[in-house]
Amino acid sequence: MEQQEYEREIDLKNLLYYVLCRWKLLLVAALLCMAALGGYKYVSVGKEQAVVPEQDEEEEEEQDPEQLVRDVINGVSDPAVLTGDVLLYYNLQVKANSYSEEIKEREYQLQVSRTQLEDLEQQQSEFDQTWQGKNLTGEDAVLLYGQKNTLANSVLSCKRDIAATEYRIQNLKKKEQENAENAAALLKTLEEAEEEEEEEAVVAADPLRNAVKFAVIGLVGGVFMVAFILCLIYLFSGKLLDAGALNNMYGLRLLSVIPTREARKGIDGLIDRLNGHIFKTKEEAYDVIYGRMFNLTGELKGKTVLVTGTAEESCVEQLTEYLRGKDSSVKYVISANPLKNLDALPVFRQADEILLVEQVGKSRLDEIRQELYFIDDVKKRPLGVAVVE
Repeated sequence: MEQQEYEREIDLKNLLYYVLCRWKLLLVAALLCMAALGGYKYVSVGKEQAVVPEQDEEEEEEQDPEQLVRDVINGVSDPAVLTGDVLLYYNLQVKANSYSEEIKEREYQLQVSRTQLEDLEQQQSEFDQTWQGKNLTGEDAVLLYGQKNTLANSVLSCKRDIAATEYRIQNLKKKEQENAENAAALLKTLEEAEEEEEEEAVVAADPLRNAVKFAVIGLVGGVFMVAFILCLIYLFSGKLLDAGALNNMYGLRLLSVIPTREARKGIDGLIDRLNGHIFKTKEEAYDVIYGRMFNLTGELKGKTVLVTGTAEESCVEQLTEYLRGKDSSVKYVISANPLKNLDALPVFRQADEILLVEQVGKSRLDEIRQELYFIDDVKKRPLGVAVVE
């Protein structure tokens, strides 16, 4: 018979059950991490508050962006102190002053032009009244025509200047309005940013809120840290940590789970029920093992059954004594942990059937694998495995 190669397959359900069974350890670790991280943050924030000096009202006013810009415009402060959006707001204010001055200058020019236009129109009206109805010839007519044409050109030029000035003033006012809107929007942004900074400063200065925040982080982090460590232990401990692993890894038939404790209650009992564990008395488990052995073999009378495994010898002996009491015609031979009792290996060939007994938390996977190699060597297959849990 070709010797089998056994590979370990991880059952996520069994892994989760292994972790949940240690929920008390998870809870303790979570509470410790929560207390440690939350307490550390509470103390550290308190120390920072003691070190940082409180700002007086004058310093707070100096931090107001609008006041900073006003001081620079009035010559109280140096423009070099402005940076970022505050400097941009300052440039918008300077541009607003420039627009205002230029509008005032243009409006003054417009007033002067309008006064000049009134004078020219008055002169034109008086000129027309003076020479109206008079017939001039020769040089006088030419001279009069020239004066009238010059006066008309002056009026036309003055009207053009007025129209151009009004157009410039209109454009300047439009630009001034856009600039004012941009400045107002930027100032609002600066004020909102300042309010957010103040709120963040208040939050950062609240040691209790920071402590609660970091305590929650510590709580979650503690659970995940211990759960990760438990998963590593499950994967690399090398011990049998759940009964179902024997079927997943080696294809062994699980006859029954022999309980070593009473059925648990509360959270532990709920976890057991979710995993499908129905704990019975040892005698009930022994009866199940005998019944399944009888069904699998058809007849046990007169046969030799080898009871072996890496479970504690007392557990193997108790099971064997119970089975002997069920049927005295069956010969039961005990060979506990054959790896430590190599002289008893010949009984593997003499036995008609083989029953394995392993124990959660004690039996090692490499020893169970070696037992299966011994059984493969004699071209036999175990009836199944009883797991002490």
